[in-house]
Amino acid sequence: MALTLSTRTGDATGATADALIVPVHAGEDPAGGLDGRFDGQLAPTLAAAGFAGKRGEATAVPTFGRLPARWLVLAGLGAREGVDGEALRRAYGAAVKRARDGGARTVAAQLPADAGADAVRAIVEGLSLALYRFTRYKTGEAATPAKAVAAIELWGAAEVPQDAIERGRAVAGGVALARDLVNTISDDKTPPQIAEWARRVADEAGLACRVLDRAQLAAGGYNAILTVGKGSAAEPRLVELTYTPPDGAAAAKTVALVGKTITFDSGGLDLKTAEGMYTMKTDMGGGASVLGAMQAVAALRPGVKVIGILTAAENMPSGTAMRPSDVVTALNGKTFEIGNTDAEGRMVLADAVTHAARAGADEIIDLATLTGAKMVALGATAVAAVGNDQALTDRFLAAAAAAGERVWPLPTWDEYKDQLKSDIADLKSTGGRGAGAITAGLFIGEFVEGKPWLHLDIAGSAATDQDGPYTPKGGTGVMVRALLRYLEDAGR
Repeated sequence: MALTLSTRTGDATGATADALIVPVHAGEDPAGGLDGRFDGQLAPTLAAAGFAGKRGEATAVPTFGRLPARWLVLAGLGAREGVDGEALRRAYGAAVKRARDGGARTVAAQLPADAGADAVRAIVEGLSLALYRFTRYKTGEAATPAKAVAAIELWGAAEVPQDAIERGRAVAGGVALARDLVNTISDDKTPPQIAEWARRVADEAGLACRVLDRAQLAAGGYNAILTVGKGSAAEPRLVELTYTPPDGAAAAKTVALVGKTITFDSGGLDLKTAEGMYTMKTDMGGGASVLGAMQAVAALRPGVKVIGILTAAENMPSGTAMRPSDVVTALNGKTFEIGNTDAEGRMVLADAVTHAARAGADEIIDLATLTGAKMVALGATAVAAVGNDQALTDRFLAAAAAAGERVWPLPTWDEYKDQLKSDIADLKSTGGRGAGAITAGLFIGEFVEGKPWLHLDIAGSAATDQDGPYTPKGGTGVMVRALLRYLEDAGR
């Protein structure tokens, strides 16, 4: 069901809707100024229930006819001085989920009195993403849940900026696409199927699209991608989507987004455990986020040229699969020894970042569910960053913070590169257990042909097994918001 978003100016307490969302700050009136409408009983009731307006906290109470809405949902923003875009996403996301789960189909949401364009955009993102559901493989009533919000009215003290709403919806749409891709089973997203999915997105968004099949990859020397995919009956693909600023505007620069798109990772001959293999439909989370970002880029229209690259391959064991100790000549001519066939993501990215550099990128950002070592170091909460250009890293960290996504840079001292030395080739694809997230990133950096580059390890962050205020279980669409904020900032 498509969600309808509309705007009104004035006091939302007069709105006729199934549920009314009112934001409140911690340490202030938990009833949001509405205690008088409930004969002074609302505030003590909320206090007895433990509601205090904490960040991301939401509670729903029936209005018993004291308001036109049937339910009042109070959304906690936390302390007034700490309210940012992420606080708004969490508050309104948690609140609209409470409204939906209470049976509301129509919702009125009062915006904070001082809400500007960025705040409205964050609120729209939170509302839209909180209502995301993945029902592709459900049947019967579960495929079309009875409890679903169909329409939301945003009420502002002043006119609500429409452009902020449209941008928020575009960002949320990109995140939702990435979530859909991650949640889809591997049998429905083989490398050829991913390529067709990308073509459809490109056609709908007005992007240029080019797909290299197995024969073209072989002719072009993309041996690292081919080596990863040669154990599977589903042949690999490299997908390139291109956005160019409209109306003949000169692009400030060209940014390449490169996503690891391993549609299923068995580990190859270095086979994963059954438990470790179960979640490997999510191993294309980097490519999913790149495709989601490219869909949204067309709507946001940043002033930079953007090249989105997906390296789609399936890592399977068979008589034709790659072997540990094999030596591969990558697209840029460097040779590397395969240390472990379960370290396939860095291999496909090696060719992909070279492709990006030769396609004219001024800077390259790659995303990958790359290492278990990243999970050991940072868990699922933060994304790890490894790069070769401090200015690029600093700009991206600022953009990610503004978008409400957490990224933490790891050191890249030259001593770590010693772990990638091979006795028989230029490099070895693995550097051992110690500093595994760092050495994996540095391996990719050997193939960027000197371009400013940033690697984002999203292992553990691309999917979740916990419900959040605006992120349900399953694919998260991690880094889509950060990438889009970065591209918008770069084009200004």
